Amino acid sequence: MSDPDQNLVARCIAGEEDGFAELFQRHQARSLRTALALVGDLATAEEALQEAFFRAFRTLHRKHAHVSFATWLFRYVVWASRGQATKSRRHSADPLGSETSTTADLDRSELRLQLVAAIQELPMDFREVLVLRFYLDLSVEEVARILRCRTGTVKSRTSRALDQLAASGHLAGIDEGNHSIGGQHVVPGT
Repeated sequence: MSDPDQNLVARCIAGEEDGFAELFQRHQARSLRTALALVGDLATAEEALQEAFFRAFRTLHRKHAHVSFATWLFRYVVWASRGQATKSRRHSADPLGSETSTTADLDRSELRLQLVAAIQELPMDFREVLVLRFYLDLSVEEVARILRCRTGTVKSRTSRALDQLAASGHLAGIDEGNHSIGGQHVVPGT
């Protein structure tokens, strides 16, 4: 597997600030959307993003050549989101935040809003697999690499998370027609 960011990573390790800036530009939006989907609040997601990039770049010299930069970075995005979500929950009773811009950033459709609310009620390990697997459309193997677990664990968490989503009161009454998450058709309970 060839990493399209390999040259930029080498430039970063060599101390070139332009390489860092370009990697940040390439991965900022997708990383922020991922953190936002995990924590449900734009300000918290931005804090997680800053922490993730800082830690990923600080330890970049330890990245193995066979691991893509995106996988390396998303691992830090997940870890930083976990930490920020824990901090945020201690300080806020509303996990989605009170600003309408937070939900507008995800999508304005009613289904997406209900889905985000339902996902925010899931335990973090279930949220992580759903966001990485369906929102980012990563393979089971890639999710396992990011979360540092076995593919069977990813499959099990995905199944259990989808079962919990199907049972969620947020999704009650939604037509069971063709709904998808991140382009993947989702049939609750399968």
